[in-house]
Amino acid sequence: MSLICGKRQVTADSSCSVAFSQVRHSETCCHGFLVKYLKQRAFWDLHEVMGPLYDLGMWRNERYDRRLVFLLATFRSRFCLDPRDKVYGLLGLCIGDEKNLIVPDYSLPASVVYEQATFKMIERSRSLEVFSQLCPRSIKSTGMLASKLPSWVPDWTSEITTHQLAVLIIRQEHAAFHFKASASTFTSTRQQEQGKLSLNGIPLDSIAVLSTGQATDIRAAMDYIKEIRDLAGVEVFPDRLYGTGGTKTSTYYDAFWQTLCSSILPSRSNLTEPADAVRASDDLTQRSWHDAWWDWRLNIDKDYERADLVNAEFTKPELEAFNSSVSVSTCLRKFFLSKNKKWMGFIPMDAEIEDVIALLEGGRVPYILRPKTGADEGLYELIGDAYVHGTMDGEGWSPDLLQEIVLV
Repeated sequence: MSLICGKRQVTADSSCSVAFSQVRHSETCCHGFLVKYLKQRAFWDLHEVMGPLYDLGMWRNERYDRRLVFLLATFRSRFCLDPRDKVYGLLGLCIGDEKNLIVPDYSLPASVVYEQATFKMIERSRSLEVFSQLCPRSIKSTGMLASKLPSWVPDWTSEITTHQLAVLIIRQEHAAFHFKASASTFTSTRQQEQGKLSLNGIPLDSIAVLSTGQATDIRAAMDYIKEIRDLAGVEVFPDRLYGTGGTKTSTYYDAFWQTLCSSILPSRSNLTEPADAVRASDDLTQRSWHDAWWDWRLNIDKDYERADLVNAEFTKPELEAFNSSVSVSTCLRKFFLSKNKKWMGFIPMDAEIEDVIALLEGGRVPYILRPKTGADEGLYELIGDAYVHGTMDGEGWSPDLLQEIVLV
């Protein structure tokens, strides 16, 4: 296969090799170079071009998941004239009987098509993985259907950035392979009427404290991280035991640095391979990695070229890999502290004080719910998924506490 533009053409193999090389360099040795020239648009334009070529190579090598839930995430940034084809156009790429998951019907409005697809994916997989594709509705790039969709249905017309899309996909994969907040349960969903999804869950706590929001550039990001360090109290009482219902043996300091990367770190032996990522723990070497990264970040603005020399134990690619983990963890999210159990974590940027932290049957992570004002008890809007330190391995799960939760 060749890519043709006018009189010029290049083989797909060559193009994909260039893309693979560019992605590897941008994530390791050359990441800092891109950060240094962050405001020079040409570097990010290059990344925008290489992204689709990288995806093409991964598809040709059959290294991508071909379930509809992953296809929808992967091709979310692609345009089509009819928004229904965001779903219908991908059915032919699905494996097995997922090709027949829904029957294309162009007499239905796009909002109904998206709702049907979401419900069918949940019903077939008995998993809530698709909820990790929800985008904050407060971002400027919210799609055309957001106001017409139930809160639990992703709007695949949202024109999010390439970086934001990559982050959502990575977090979806992390949830599937590393977490079991609801104890590896399977969901039994019911849809008695259009727009409502009934399932079982456990409200755990509510939001008491929120950070001011997510930063967009390096200097602002540092201010943001300093803010959440203050909220977490890691400077005041770093050795205080964390949580009342979760990880009781961790200190606040350990809980904080693990929260900062959502307890997922790249393998030091293979920094660029997501499949080799590992769970963070109270291990002293991993803690030292965070400490070295923090010293490095504090020194970047002072002297970028020498910033990586502040610690001899970790290489510059390792420091930048930790930095990427923090970026994935914090993108489109706010830092929070819970009311009763004093948990900390990251939740969708749309979240508000008094929103509910809940575990849902079939979910790998906790979710943030908002009680529907003026409605019957048990009706909630789904705000999105979350990282809540001390709940990610089923510590808060108890079948005796299950109750019906209806999402609208």
